[in-house]
Amino acid sequence: MKRKRMSITAALILLAGLLAVWVVLAGELSLAALTAGLAVAALSVLIAPWKRTGIGALRLLWRTLRFVLFLPYAVAAVFAAGWKIAFLSISPRTPLRSWVFAFDYGLAERGAILLFTVLITLTPGTVVLDIAPERKRLYIHSLAPWREAPEQQRRSIRKLEQRIGRIFV
Repeated sequence: MKRKRMSITAALILLAGLLAVWVVLAGELSLAALTAGLAVAALSVLIAPWKRTGIGALRLLWRTLRFVLFLPYAVAAVFAAGWKIAFLSISPRTPLRSWVFAFDYGLAERGAILLFTVLITLTPGTVVLDIAPERKRLYIHSLAPWREAPEQQRRSIRKLEQRIGRIFV
């Protein structure tokens, strides 16, 4: 089966988007950064099987932009959870609850599910133990203060799922 090639317009849009993301992540707008970014973006456009994913270049560009805008929230949430767990672990008077629960998710794309499970696992105090894709269910271990209701943990994870779902629209 012959693979369809990406149109020139789509390739240029994708190239420009990837270059913009490179410059933002590099944090500088110099000739060296632009040259390196252009080389990496061009190589990515030439090598990656964009057509096989079924995602158009413009859609991929918007998805990438939404992901970059999501990153500050994700980093802040991970650091806030880390701070909370660190405080709880040195506080002798706070009883902790360690529990495993099932969480039914609604994400459909594999990339979204992967990002979701990785962020849950990166968040201090939580880890994904198992994924049951046929039931769309995650099994999550959580460490939280005894006074914190389990529903609060579920709401927090649901909020993360909704934010990730907006990236993969």
